Amino acid sequence: MKLAKRQRPFGTDINIAPLIDVVFLLIIFFMTVSQMTKLDVEEVTLPEARKGKQPPELAVGRLVVNLRTDGTIVVGRTPCTPERLRAIVAREARTRGDAELTVLVRGDRDAPWNPAAAILRACAQARIHRVRVAVIDAPDAP
Repeated sequence: MKLAKRQRPFGTDINIAPLIDVVFLLIIFFMTVSQMTKLDVEEVTLPEARKGKQPPELAVGRLVVNLRTDGTIVVGRTPCTPERLRAIVAREARTRGDAELTVLVRGDRDAPWNPAAAILRACAQARIHRVRVAVIDAPDAP
């Protein structure tokens, strides 16, 4: 007995609607994340440096501390006192682990030294060894 072979139809329909949904979700995700990273950054004029290392970009495990021209310490768009900063740094060190936490200090070039020293003391008291200071490249002077 001979069985008849069924012919399968060739060709497939590609439904691109789920692909479009995924692409839009990725766009929304990256736009949201880029806005969240800007929340930590204050408008300050960074000091210049001739030499320095470019650290890898860390979004996770990073605490950004801004220092304004008038000496105000700002963490996450909220001005705080040195005592409050010590509490924040200690809490973050306990939460994330002092070995994992990196503190990025973004100080204005015209800011007084005392608040900057208070930031460094708060990091030292919390046993945070990875403290980075944000600078811009200095133009080469003759």
